[in-house]
Amino acid sequence: MYIIYTPEGARAAFDEATQKFGAGTVRVQSGTHCYENFVFDEDTKALLQMSQLLDFGIDPERGYFLSSGDTNWGAFKKLFAHGKVLPSGSCYSVGLGGHICGGGDGILSRKYGITVDWLTGIEVVVKDDPLKPARLLYVSKESKDPEEYDLFCGRTPAAAAATLE
Repeated sequence: MYIIYTPEGARAAFDEATQKFGAGTVRVQSGTHCYENFVFDEDTKALLQMSQLLDFGIDPERGYFLSSGDTNWGAFKKLFAHGKVLPSGSCYSVGLGGHICGGGDGILSRKYGITVDWLTGIEVVVKDDPLKPARLLYVSKESKDPEEYDLFCGRTPAAAAATLE
């Protein structure tokens, strides 16, 4: 198990774990809820535990940010202090990384949408080539590169534009 404290730590741990065990055996956990075997199964050889990745702040170019290791309750307290809220779930201990990736349904969702609707960017670990080190990459709805945009929203800018027409 690798305990992650920083984005750079996530990158380094992913590199080490994939070299030791192979990419298909490395799992990521942000909280402790996992009812669908997304984290623990017979193929799991390494775990990147994100629960200590708790950074929060306001980036002048990107706006508010929260780390994936934070919980619904932690995010609520931090954002509420700034007069903000996310329409996240009601279970206080769910980790944001999994909750947001899963959509993030909560009691405010009928009025404000699901949590992922409010996601504007994400910093991800990318390993394009097994012979090269992994890298950190910030992707957002503003990403111009088609591959980066696809990492953020699951489709290319052209496909996204076509669905709006």
